[in-house]
Amino acid sequence: MKHKAIKRFGAAVLPALIIILILFGPNSVYSKSDQASTATDTLGSFIWVYPFIIDDPTWVKPNTQKDTIIHFENRGTTSATFSSVTAVKLTGAALDWLNIVNPPIVLPPGGSHDMHLLLGGPGVTGPAGYDGIIIFDGDWVGSPDTMTVHLIVADTVQFPLWRSIRTTSKNIFINNAGNMGRDGAMNFGWNGLAFFDDCDTAGNFTEFNDMARIYLYDASPFILRVNESGDTVISYAVYGADWLDGNGFRPLEGLTVDSLGYPDFRYATGGKFITSDSAIALKSEYFAPKSADSSDFIIKVLRIYNNTNQNINGVFAGELMDWDIPSDWGVQNGSGIDITRKMMYMYGAEYGSDTGQNAIWNDCVLADDRVGGFSYFGGYQRREGASFPITNPRGMFTGLNADWVIPKGNFVAGQLYEKLNDFYGYEAWISTHPEMEDSAYQDLSMVACYGRFDLRVGDTLIFVSIYATIYNNGPAGMMAAIDKARSWLDNRPGLVVPPCASCCVRPSDCNHSGTVNIVDISYLINYLYKSGPPPPCMDEADCHLDCVINIIDVSCMINFIYKSGPIPVCPPCGSCNWGS
Repeated sequence: MKHKAIKRFGAAVLPALIIILILFGPNSVYSKSDQASTATDTLGSFIWVYPFIIDDPTWVKPNTQKDTIIHFENRGTTSATFSSVTAVKLTGAALDWLNIVNPPIVLPPGGSHDMHLLLGGPGVTGPAGYDGIIIFDGDWVGSPDTMTVHLIVADTVQFPLWRSIRTTSKNIFINNAGNMGRDGAMNFGWNGLAFFDDCDTAGNFTEFNDMARIYLYDASPFILRVNESGDTVISYAVYGADWLDGNGFRPLEGLTVDSLGYPDFRYATGGKFITSDSAIALKSEYFAPKSADSSDFIIKVLRIYNNTNQNINGVFAGELMDWDIPSDWGVQNGSGIDITRKMMYMYGAEYGSDTGQNAIWNDCVLADDRVGGFSYFGGYQRREGASFPITNPRGMFTGLNADWVIPKGNFVAGQLYEKLNDFYGYEAWISTHPEMEDSAYQDLSMVACYGRFDLRVGDTLIFVSIYATIYNNGPAGMMAAIDKARSWLDNRPGLVVPPCASCCVRPSDCNHSGTVNIVDISYLINYLYKSGPPPPCMDEADCHLDCVINIIDVSCMINFIYKSGPIPVCPPCGSCNWGS
């Protein structure tokens, strides 16, 4: 079975926060008590340390200090002298979050000592992670030695959780940081929207030939932007990226799967999770139909929030997907598009039927009849109580994992930003050597970009998408599955239709004071002709109900206040797009 990301691609990458201190040798600091006690007669000074790392789940609340005891024992036969014990802050250098009290000086044979490590404190805020090291210098061989420290500062800490959601024919792992697929991990033999009752009877557990137990290997949303420092940053939850990774989403809430609360679908939500810089929050919801005739698809609703008190501009949002459709060889796939369905799909590599009297593998269907794909159903942006539709995605494309993922073990922010900055539409990967059989199919990833958005304070983006797999009817079967999913959604408008909560409370109350009088007329004239501030709620200022603010609205208000004109009313909720 293949291993993606770090293990599969061989990148020399380890989560920066998972570091183990192992210090050993004659006259050395060592951390494994089960071995230390057998070697004290020959090793000289032999120091046992506990704990030997400060790592997750170590955390404190903002502005709160945690006292952690580091215990030393000399289990050797000679004294050990510490010339210095130094705390070095790798991040948060300007904050007083890492301090040492009562460091060891001399440890005689059999002696012990407790050092206090003070973590966090006044002025140390979150949510954030802080990294540092403790350097031990002394007279033992191999000195100096180090101990790694990682501290989470947050009001609460939510650890990653995994569950699965299923239809009658398939299931998929999900977590509370937006991931789907869990790097191809098996769930009682299946995952990734593979079929429980697949007609393949070969029982293959490797991916060299038509292993039909995974279709969607890994997937998650992505957020990509240039931050306030001018750095191009990305957050996602694919290929092992998690809360310990510099680019990983960080969960803030738990994971809920409700299989009984709704009569015709199973529901799951991963709760709120945030980008690595905490600026943008997201929430994923999943709807899995219970009916057998609607079991080929799962619906996903993604909500994206501005999580700050400042506007955030130029935010790319979308989905990263690694489909590994069962194939005649490895994870080689082809891809295609259907613009009318706002869909991109992938299919297995077919090099010839394997079914026959002397065939090692007894395939029930050709690999290119197996298809998995993604379709954009629709979306909208909520702003100031109104909802503005996002009818089409910016685009979708497939590309070689050898180009996009393998070099660094995951998608690279700058590379993806450069691609999306000028990209619109649909682009399926095409071989540059189609005359060569193997080049027609490759290990591909799929990227769907919803768009590039400016997120004001209080804004929310909502996107509805369809994930579907079929195993015996090729692209035509995939189109039928997407059509079925769209019909399913159309029959349940309450699941995805934006709730419209207009800001309009009192029509013609241009300054939003709660009363309508001459001050509102003056406010609107000031806005129109004297560069005054805009009305807090444009719907309230639209007295004429034409979605335009101009002198006609001033006249309408004068007519109402002084000439017994018609009483103003609020425009239909969401009917006016006041722009960004």
